[in-house]
Parts: sequence; C-alpha cells; structure tokens
Amino acid sequence: MVSPGRRRWRLGLMGCLVVGSIWVWPFAQPTAADEVALLTHQGGFRAETSHLAIQSSTNLQLRVFLKKQSGWVTLSPGQGLPSCTSVKIEGQPAISFAISGSPSLQQGIDSQYGEADQVSVPATDSAHRMSLSLRLIFPRDLPNVVVLESRLKSLASSPALTI
Repeated sequence: MVSPGRRRWRLGLMGCLVVGSIWVWPFAQPTAADEVALLTHQGGFRAETSHLAIQSSTNLQLRVFLKKQSGWVTLSPGQGLPSCTSVKIEGQPAISFAISGSPSLQQGIDSQYGEADQVSVPATDSAHRMSLSLRLIFPRDLPNVVVLESRLKSLASSPALTI
C-alpha cells in the first residue's frame, strides 16, 4: 500500500513530466545543428538555423525565435530585449550602441565548443567613445544553444571604463 504522501509525490512528478512533454514536444527537436544563414534587414540582422533564430535591430536589441511546427514563435517582447550592459566612460553613461558595420558569418570554425558557425557584429556607442564586438556562436554539437560573447574597447583618450 502506498502512503498518501508518496502518492501525491508520484502524481506531482507525473504532472511535471506531462507538462514538460507538452511544452517541448511541439518544437523541433534537432539531432545536429545545421548551417547558419545570415540575413540583413533595415540595419539589423537575423541569424537562423532550421529550428532557432536570433534577430537584432540596429541598436542591438535581440529577439529569440524557436521553430514550432511550420512557424516561428518567440517569448521576446516586440521591441527586443533591453541591453543588460551598463558602461560608463569617464563617468558618463554609454548605453546606446548601434551596429557600425556589416555582420559577417564564418562557417565551420573551431571553437571551445567544438565545430561551430559564428556571426560577428561590430558596434559603437553613439558618441564613438567605445566599440563593441558581439559574437554569436552556434555550436554544431549543441543545436539548441547560441553562445553570445561581447568585447568592449575604449576609443576615448582616457582608457578608464566602469562596467
């Protein structure tokens, strides 16, 4: 005979598994990542595989999309996710970055995550005191993962930065 406490625990576990299956099941479940396609639009870009997409506006607000059956779905807000970086140069905030060149795509590179495709995006702040290099790495062995790396460089005469 199973005690009522154990029965509730088992029912709770089964409920979690069912809810998890319903959430995951409708989305594409790739076994290996395919190549990344890079599309540019209105000063921004979209990097996508057959099941995952990252879209950026000119001012680097990102949106994440997942393939569900034959369409794309997102939980990101319509205007994109706000920047999570707060930077000061010489005591003044530098919060407004914009893409300053063409995004580039390198396919089949060696990365610390194994073979991957990489999108590189150059950007500068509105006063041209700082450059930002954004890299999106799509590891081939991890098809549901995108690694974002950023590097900041001071373009001002004083190299003092506060992050």
